[in-house]
Amino acid sequence: MSTMVWSRALRGIILLCVPVIVGCTASAPVDPDGGSGPATSTAPDSVERTVAERENRPSSMRDDAVMEALRAVYVDGAYEEVVRRARQRRRGSPDSSDVIQLNTLLGRAEQARGNHASAIEALQAARTAAAETNRSVEAINRALGDSYAALARWSEAAAALRRVLDAKPDDRAARQALAEVYRRSRNWGKARERYARLLRADSSNGRWWARLAQCDLERNETEQALRHFSRAHRFRPQSADVALPLSRLYRARNRSDAARRVVDTTLSHQPGDPRLWRRRADLAFEADDLDTAR
Repeated sequence: MSTMVWSRALRGIILLCVPVIVGCTASAPVDPDGGSGPATSTAPDSVERTVAERENRPSSMRDDAVMEALRAVYVDGAYEEVVRRARQRRRGSPDSSDVIQLNTLLGRAEQARGNHASAIEALQAARTAAAETNRSVEAINRALGDSYAALARWSEAAAALRRVLDAKPDDRAARQALAEVYRRSRNWGKARERYARLLRADSSNGRWWARLAQCDLERNETEQALRHFSRAHRFRPQSADVALPLSRLYRARNRSDAARRVVDTTLSHQPGDPRLWRRRADLAFEADDLDTAR
C-alpha cells in the first residue's frame, strides 16, 4: 500500500517538472551551429554599416596618422628617414591634399640635408598641386626662394619671393629675404631700394643700415655710405663689420680722431678681434702715437 502511494507521488512530481523544462528549452537562444550559446545578429543593414565605417573613416584617420608621424620624425631631425618615407608614400598616389603635404615636407627635409635641387623638385610639385586646388602657396614659394638662393639661382629666387609679396605685401621676412637676394647677387640698385623700404618700416635696425651703406659704397656713393654706416654703428656698436668700413671712410677724409673713436668703441665690446687691434695700431701710427701703435 505504501509503495503504491510513493509511485503515484513520484509521477506527479515528474509531470510538474516537464512544463518548466520545455519552457526553458523554448526560451533559450539558438546557435546557428546547433549549440545553445548566445546568437549574433546578422541583419544586412548592420553588416553594411560596419563595412562602410571600416572603409571610410579609418582610411582618413590612417592618412592623418601617417602625416602626423612624418611631421614628428621631421621635428626630431631624422631628415633622411622623412625623405625615405615620403617618397615611398608618394608612390601610392594619395589625394591632392596629401600630395601637397608630402611634397612640402619632402622639400623641407631635402633642404635640411642640403639637397636643394631635390628640394626644388618636390616643392614645385607641391606648388602645382596647391595651385590646382586653389590653396595657399605662399609658404611653398618662400621655401623655393630659399633653395634657389642656396644654388645662386638669383633670378628664380627673386621671382619666388616676389610672388610671396604679391600675396602678402607686408611680409617682413619675405621683404628682407628679397633684399638679401639682390645684395648677394650684387644687384646694388635693387638691393639699396629694398633696404631703404625696410628701414622706413623700422629705422632702428642696425644690420639694415649697414646693408644700405654697403650698397652705397658699391655704388661709389661714399657720402651716403658714411652717413649710413654711422647710423649702423649707433645701433650696433659691437659690430666690427660696421666699425672697420666706417673708420676707413673717416680716415679717407682725414678724420683720424673720429676713426679712432669708432674703433675704440667697438674694441670695448670685442676686445679679442685682431682686425680691430690692427686698425687701432694703424691709426695710432698715423697719429705718431708710437707707444699705442706698439
